[in-house]
Amino acid sequence: SSGINAEYGECRIFFAVLVPTSLLATMLNPSLIAQLGLIDEQVREFKDAFDIFDEEYSGTVSTAELASVMRTLGQYSDEKEVAVMISEVDSDGSGEIDFSEFCSLMARQME
Repeated sequence: SSGINAEYGECRIFFAVLVPTSLLATMLNPSLIAQLGLIDEQVREFKDAFDIFDEEYSGTVSTAELASVMRTLGQYSDEKEVAVMISEVDSDGSGEIDFSEFCSLMARQME
């Protein structure tokens, strides 16, 4: 799920937001979409996957989050291996990947 996540003491408020596929494509730079050769359906699938990886709803995926989900899916990569994968697409050097960087990573995995 995507949405706004806020914590107040021991309470958590979460608002789910449905976003049309056509709008999802606008979340990425059109030149990046073209460069990666993605279609709207792939962008939607990548967004669904990104939301699963983004366990803290921060808008980025950390090494720990990516490693955790990969282990859940039966891919036993340690955090060092995942850090290398992230560093290959982490254009802003934050150590985490945002949605556009995630799309770049997924497109590389498809090659």
